[in-house]
Order: sequence, then C-alpha cells, then structure tokens
Amino acid sequence: MPLDHNAILKSVRSGFKTYLDGGGTALPNEDATAWLNHRFDPPNNNSLWMSEHFTVISERRSANALLEFDGIVEYRLSVRSGRGTALVHAAAVVMKGLYEAGTTLTVDGVSVLIYRAEQLAGRQLEEWYKVPVRLFVRSFATTTN
Repeated sequence: MPLDHNAILKSVRSGFKTYLDGGGTALPNEDATAWLNHRFDPPNNNSLWMSEHFTVISERRSANALLEFDGIVEYRLSVRSGRGTALVHAAAVVMKGLYEAGTTLTVDGVSVLIYRAEQLAGRQLEEWYKVPVRLFVRSFATTTN
C-alpha cells in the first residue's frame, strides 16, 4: 500500500479496532465515530462519540527514497453537555492507554510509531463537552510495493 494519509490512519485505527474486537466497551464503537472525510451525524441521545483529525507536521524521503510522515492524529471524545464529564474523561484515559509511546502499528506494509500520546484538558464546545487525545506519530513504508 502506498504511504499516504489514508494508509497512516488505517494503521492507527487498527489499535482502536483491536480494542473493540476484544470486547472493549469504554470507547464509542465504529458507528459512533466521525472518521476523517466521512459523513457523520452526532447522536441525538446522551451517547459518547468521537471524531478523528489528522495533521501532517512534516514529510520527507528516507535514505532508501521511501516517503515518511510525522503528524498528529487526534481523537476528540465527546458527550452532550449536562451528561457529566466522568464518562468522557474515563474514555480518554482508555484511548490514550491504547497508544502508549513506543507502540508500533503496521497494516499493509505501513508502520506507524506512536512517539507520544497525551490527553488534553476537557472543554465545552457548543452543546458538547470534549476531551482530545493526541497521538504524535511517525509513519513509514516497510515495503517498496
């Protein structure tokens, strides 16, 4: 698979999907996630949901002419205001724990190294209370295909 934003996100998402496949329930399921570049309507009830964001910090060619990226993948865990903040903070702790520094995720020949994960302060944004979890990533192709 060529190294591009979609390939990077696919590798990062694999950690989240492994958690869900293992029966994890503290995080929103895939249907309650606003994936980058996909249409999504937030839930009308008090359910927890999250959105995905990706920012490229730099891109370069490695010594063997393969493309490498450094970037930030951010998941914003959200719950409707008035629901309380404990649920979203607990989910943010779980999300950050899935991506400890030093974790490498590889899917289809694209590896992503998580070199830092952080949970930011929660904040009110319109009718939602949100807690961002940021993953600082370095990605590279492990094959030349």
